[in-house]
Amino acid sequence: MLFVMLALVSLAYLPPMSTAETDVPAIEMGPMEPLPPALLFGDDKFRYTYFELGASAVNVDGTSEDVDVYYGRASLGLFRLFFLSATYESMELDVADTDGDVLSLGVGAHLSLTPTLDLVGEVDWLYSDVSSDDNDLDGTESGTEISAGARWMPIEWGGGGGIEVNGGALWQDLENRLGSDDSVVGWEAGVRVHLIQLVSVGATYTLLEDDNQVSLNARVSL
Repeated sequence: MLFVMLALVSLAYLPPMSTAETDVPAIEMGPMEPLPPALLFGDDKFRYTYFELGASAVNVDGTSEDVDVYYGRASLGLFRLFFLSATYESMELDVADTDGDVLSLGVGAHLSLTPTLDLVGEVDWLYSDVSSDDNDLDGTESGTEISAGARWMPIEWGGGGGIEVNGGALWQDLENRLGSDDSVVGWEAGVRVHLIQLVSVGATYTLLEDDNQVSLNARVSL
């Protein structure tokens, strides 16, 4: 009994334990670093709002005459990830007194892997109106075009200028298409010289099955 009383008295005179000694220290975490915008929405290195004028020569397999194409294209970038496009083409072929117009409306998306490398995809609805003495070409039709590729700028200079290379695969389905087949797959490769960030000129080579096309254009970006 005496030992119990002595133990209780000694506990009464012990200093209280600090709560700081008993609390588990909090782990302080700094603010989370956001992902680089280029990995989320695309960088501003490549512009997707622009106006473009160009001309193309299409060599159709089995014919000695080229299809002359003159076109205008407008693109509107949205939310640094998507874009809408509209293209009008006027075509002439010195075979069977053939000429026609093609209107395409599209929607696409782009993703920047690095500030100088973008992946790009686009789906277009096509409407073609062709007048020809060849009944297989004459008439109005609608179709689809799907493309996927990349844009890369390996060389840059001041003012937003630089040399861009681009290309990819594409598929087109249009019944009265001025080519050797209605449904075709192919690829294209091009180069674009950005004189400054807002003004550029480009050249593109396109191969669709057995038909090939060379295009030259000028573009004003916004």
